[in-house]
Amino acid sequence: MSNWREPITDRTLQDVKNVDVGSLEYQKGALNADDLNRIEGNFAYLEEKLRGDAIFIPHIFRNYEETVLEYVEKKEMILPDGYTQVEYIQSSGTQHIDWGFKPTQNTKVELDIEFLGSVGENIAGVRNTTSDTTNRFGLITFGSASKMGAFFRDSSIQGIPFDNKRHKYVLSKTGLTIDGTIYAFSNSGTFLCSYNFLLCAWNNGSDGVSANKSKVYGGKAWENGALIRDSIPCKNSSGTVGLYDLVSSKFYTNAGSGIFAAGAEIEKTEPETSYELVEIKTIYTDWQEHNLPWLSEINRIRANYNALVRLFLVGLGLPVLAESNYLDWQEVNDWEHIAEVGKEMFENMEKEYRYCGMEESGGDRLL
Repeated sequence: MSNWREPITDRTLQDVKNVDVGSLEYQKGALNADDLNRIEGNFAYLEEKLRGDAIFIPHIFRNYEETVLEYVEKKEMILPDGYTQVEYIQSSGTQHIDWGFKPTQNTKVELDIEFLGSVGENIAGVRNTTSDTTNRFGLITFGSASKMGAFFRDSSIQGIPFDNKRHKYVLSKTGLTIDGTIYAFSNSGTFLCSYNFLLCAWNNGSDGVSANKSKVYGGKAWENGALIRDSIPCKNSSGTVGLYDLVSSKFYTNAGSGIFAAGAEIEKTEPETSYELVEIKTIYTDWQEHNLPWLSEINRIRANYNALVRLFLVGLGLPVLAESNYLDWQEVNDWEHIAEVGKEMFENMEKEYRYCGMEESGGDRLL
């Protein structure tokens, strides 16, 4: 239940003129968060009282969403205890990682890979069969032309110069990026691969897996803009080599035969504290000191008090509050005066109530 607070109805022009003076004696002229909370709280008090007596006053309470940019501490994810990061994991041609997701038109991957295989082998990806041309996602090489490219659904990029060096590849519906160089294409169609995306191999679905020789230094994947994989080369306390994923908290190990080789161990260090700008969305149901009284909020208060006058305080000569781009001290006095009259009216109404039991309800008084 909202609490009633004594209204201020006697602001004067002099109060407003002296609003910047430090003494509390002059703060009566300020329309600050405390004033607005009192004005809104007193309306809520009356609305709740009247609703309890089956009198409904149309109203809209404050529900203001504010978005601000704030610097917040950036939490760097690190490997859990029991895992040691290594520079890379290396396949000999029989190992591969099943990354555990099926690509769609909204999938994006970022792979840090050094491909060690021969041209004509596929680097990483998935399709439903070797002849499928509509559900494909991955990196490819072309033996006849010593070139590389990418498949995405029924689109492809081909003819990119190829070498067996470490590169960072990013594949999405907008194209393939290699070390920041963009090879764009446009693909607006939808698809869903029936099989999982593989690293160090190409998943040919019902036609089996084609593994290759490569080093994986790490990788990330997104689905519809949300990060779903952030995988780091490492080995566990038993010496098993694989990729630990910081998003799913899962250790992805060899899904083929043999074992991965591991690069040099990387000393585990605590991440440095850093900060990033993020959007903070807050919904206010009351007024804070930093909130600005936007015109929409002022007109909402006007509408609430107008409803109170028209549906409850009828015929008392109280003012109708017209929407305007301006708000002066006299109107604020009117707001508080309307609340004061409303409380007095309700209390008088309560005094007229005749309390009686179930059997005597109304009685002769209604005849």
